[in-house]
Amino acid sequence: MVTALALEHLARQQTATNFGSLRLWGSIGFAISTFGIGAFFVDAQAIWWVLPLYASGNLVLALIAYTFPDADIHGQASWREGLVLLRQKRQLAWVLLGLLLIWFFSTGVSLLGLAILIYAVYWRPRKG
Repeated sequence: MVTALALEHLARQQTATNFGSLRLWGSIGFAISTFGIGAFFVDAQAIWWVLPLYASGNLVLALIAYTFPDADIHGQASWREGLVLLRQKRQLAWVLLGLLLIWFFSTGVSLLGLAILIYAVYWRPRKG
């Protein structure tokens, strides 16, 4: 939803070429805030609040999204056109990199034994 809003905003300002930097800084901000909020919940020993807060936040976002007007569709793209894009080496490289990252963080972490390291960092004994 945020990506769609960002694209709509950039299209109105006719600066759609700035989407890459907007997406980059949004991802960096998300990563930093997620780490900070996660650390807060773990240190405050209130980790059990995460799921109810997440569910409530998603409900609020769904209600907000329901109020948005339908977007105008400026044309349709077929699967064939999408596959033609993958013939470009740069586009294919990005797709393969994304798939590799998904594999690494879902399967590769546990296969390589890095899950133990991640658990050790987050659930180390606390003083006090």
